Amino acid sequence: MNVSIFLSGAMGDLPYEEQIKWRNRVELAITNSEYELKNKPVFFSPPNYFSSSFPEDYKTEKEVMNFDLRHLKDADIIVVNLDNVANSIGTIFELATAYELRKPIIALNKNGEIFHPWIEECCDRQCKTLRELVDYICKYYLM
Repeated sequence: MNVSIFLSGAMGDLPYEEQIKWRNRVELAITNSEYELKNKPVFFSPPNYFSSSFPEDYKTEKEVMNFDLRHLKDADIIVVNLDNVANSIGTIFELATAYELRKPIIALNKNGEIFHPWIEECCDRQCKTLRELVDYICKYYLM
């Protein structure tokens, strides 16, 4: 069975390389983990489709928002990077939508800081390291 993983995190005002760097690390770490996965992870990474670094790819922000939210609604798990979340209304909007849909939200929160308590309340689990995040997702959602 496929398990869809939506990779949520700040994009605006970040260069494309920064937008995809952590997402690629998550994908590689889960895909190449030592776990024998019964369920196959399938990743959705928003900057692979629309990015503020390439505004010529879309005509309106509404187009981008609806595209992202449709994929988020289809996802089984939401992985969110909380770095720069205070500057990312899109990530906060994705978190609120995922929370409302009762999607599991697994956060990567390296520094442990939360700029608002509601962000913390939206997350089922917060992980301080990529290793912790990978272990948790593999053990509880992919095996």
